[in-house]
Amino acid sequence: MLTMNVVEINSPPAFSPGLWRSERDQTPWIGAPTSATRINTEQLPEILPDTHEFALSIEVPTFGARLTGEIVELQSSDNYSEITFKSIIGMGVAALLTIRSEPSTGPNENLKIKEASLSFQVSEHRAQPLFIADTLYSMLGLGGTVRVLIPPVNIDMTLRFNIPLSDLSELLQRRKMYFGLMVIEKATDKEFEVPEFISGENMSAIFFAAHAILDRKFIWRVNQIVLPTPANEETFAWYQSLPPSEPGIRIFKLRFGPTDASQTILGQEISLGSRMVFLDDAVIEDYENVGAALALKDERIVTVRIRPLSRVGRYVFPDAPTLLNNAWDHNVRQFIEQDGHLSQALITRYLTLMSIVVPERPPEQMFALINPETIAVLAEQAHARQTPVDEFLASLLKQDLQQTTPDQTTEEQFHSDMVAFAEGTENLLPYSGSYSRSDIYFDHD
Repeated sequence: MLTMNVVEINSPPAFSPGLWRSERDQTPWIGAPTSATRINTEQLPEILPDTHEFALSIEVPTFGARLTGEIVELQSSDNYSEITFKSIIGMGVAALLTIRSEPSTGPNENLKIKEASLSFQVSEHRAQPLFIADTLYSMLGLGGTVRVLIPPVNIDMTLRFNIPLSDLSELLQRRKMYFGLMVIEKATDKEFEVPEFISGENMSAIFFAAHAILDRKFIWRVNQIVLPTPANEETFAWYQSLPPSEPGIRIFKLRFGPTDASQTILGQEISLGSRMVFLDDAVIEDYENVGAALALKDERIVTVRIRPLSRVGRYVFPDAPTLLNNAWDHNVRQFIEQDGHLSQALITRYLTLMSIVVPERPPEQMFALINPETIAVLAEQAHARQTPVDEFLASLLKQDLQQTTPDQTTEEQFHSDMVAFAEGTENLLPYSGSYSRSDIYFDHD
């Protein structure tokens, strides 16, 4: 079989033009306590000199998560109106709980909490601690109620964080990107310093390389394949014998490779081994003239431009770098295993909002309103079930509303979600696409 030397495979980057690194390790999330609690100020002075026996616990029942870490630092205003506890979660991440309360009028007064905020700090801007921090933020934002405890000072409160859906969707996208970097680091022994801004090209390269390592065989976007080939007996025979997808039509099944492949990620070249690309519905631009040029057999280079009608191809990496089965320790693996729960929780929030606001709209129109990251998650789950995306979405919408409505959703939270839902859509032009699976799913990993 003739091995064709592919010069260029043109595929677009991920949905987003780029992502800024999370600044949430510096900006706390503020939540109003939904349960009454008062701080025992009599115990606070005992924490200041030696905090080793005091711990901060964060519980997110929706995800079955409980994090407990030793309090290593406490900062307080003179009248205890603002108190910040710093606790080490581990894996390069620290939690900061800041409590604002009524000013103290006496040394032994129990303070009534007015507001509390949580933030997470990373020790270095590497993929793993950033992945852990964004997983924690995602759990807080999608988990509904969050319980925070420091028993020795009588802190036991329930918080709810009202975070816009667009922010939560971006968090999950960034979290997935950090996980891709973790996979690449483990499989190739490379190390990456995460910059302030990740371009769309780098994001696409990260997702692609992670797929090659984890899956070996996967579907990815292909806009066009550019194939320069000499006009000779061999290439002309190849051209004439191209296998059609169906008899009597010029749509072909093609294979390219194996050829060596690599991706440039954050300035480092990552070798992915040999690559093969399979197209099931390829069409050749200017088919007749290309055939006539090859028929001359004069050794001149003829450029063959090939594009799949579906705009996707099957990529196979038989000898990509390997990720060992024991690559992750138990603690990191627990955060990785939250992936499906977090994605489903985000979809649930969108579905709940849609079913309340626009129940009369057909499912296919909803794609114009949903954040692209959520479309990708919907499409991924639909693809796994071999179901069209609109049918899968319709089946979710038909489920019992009680299963998809978050507990204790307030009118304020609803209006805030509505504002975030419509943000940035004021000047959008009507979309004329088909919303087919190939339009929606394969732009993303």
